[in-house]
Amino acid sequence: MLDKDKQIQKASGSALAVQANRDVNIGMQYSDVKDLVILLLERNFPKLREEAVAEARLYVGRFSEKLFEKISRLETDVASELKRPDIQAAINEGIEYSAKRTDSAELDTISELIAHKVSSEKGSLKSIVIDQSIEMLSKLDLNLIRFFAFSYYLRRVTPTEGTDEKYAIEAVYGYFLERFFPLVEIEPVDLGYLQYLGAYLSGKRYEESTSAKICRNFTFDISVGEYQKPFLQDSVMLATFPYLCALIERFGFSTVCDFDHVPLNKVCEYIGLSYLRGTWPHLIDPYGDF
Repeated sequence: MLDKDKQIQKASGSALAVQANRDVNIGMQYSDVKDLVILLLERNFPKLREEAVAEARLYVGRFSEKLFEKISRLETDVASELKRPDIQAAINEGIEYSAKRTDSAELDTISELIAHKVSSEKGSLKSIVIDQSIEMLSKLDLNLIRFFAFSYYLRRVTPTEGTDEKYAIEAVYGYFLERFFPLVEIEPVDLGYLQYLGAYLSGKRYEESTSAKICRNFTFDISVGEYQKPFLQDSVMLATFPYLCALIERFGFSTVCDFDHVPLNKVCEYIGLSYLRGTWPHLIDPYGDF
């Protein structure tokens, strides 16, 4: 599905499509970003012991590299945007996150969130949601970030119109899921903790079931009875989408119906989107400047 000069992106209707790579010259050097990050690091941690500063610099240096990689793709005057106080505040959050979490920090995700922030309109609702996403990230482990990304994927990513049905099932709901979410690395999510974070509201559910949303792209349907059937039993859902069902179960849900009772808010969706863009950089933000 990918070749050496193309990238997967999100097309209209939340479809997977392909777009050629482009180089964008924004008149900014990596040293500009690195100098800003180091300056903010020193302001954040003025009293750290020398060896602690050295370790913090190591991980913050990796963060600055990731951040430059993300923002250098933007079609905007990034050098000017970096002077905005709200952008520097977001970078400051990223520095604290990467310095405190060290090797457990999800640098692709925090860098993507800040890149979204740079390209968003100042004071817009989108910008506010991104700020909240950056703030929440420090309270998450990688498993929860992956859960947000998995939920986003199932609700937002669909096969490109006209894609062969058998290929779509095997690739979109098989191969690509395996690539993003290795089964052996997935653990059950703590729903009580997610409620504490305000990630979802207890008693709510997605208006359209995940199975119905998926099957809109195919020539078959999943009945309500199958949708509510535990994965331990033989079912059409399990037979057709074995890896998808295995992931839902590994995250701690016994049915697709149970999974649908954890509808994520926009903040969590943005975190999920940013995680996915670490691998698919041209996955389009579906919200625009909402």
